[in-house]
Amino acid sequence: MREPTLALAQFGFGNALVATGERREAARALRRAVEAGSAFAATWLNRGLVLRSLGRTDQANDALRRAAEIPGPLQERAQQRLEERLDGR
Repeated sequence: MREPTLALAQFGFGNALVATGERREAARALRRAVEAGSAFAATWLNRGLVLRSLGRTDQANDALRRAAEIPGPLQERAQQRLEERLDGR
């Protein structure tokens, strides 16, 4: 179900949690953002980076792939992060 307001709220909440170091909660908030229908590459990119920092490699790579598939200004950055991840960096 697409709920753009909820998706945006969870995206912002997830980013705030990242800033305070609460990565597990941030991952949950960003998951809720994508479940609510967020189509922002930034949501997928941030989710991938948070999951990577938690050692959840497969989920991180999936999120980074999704971000890299979305045309726009973050597409190249997401592709770079995914390539770094796949190269073991």
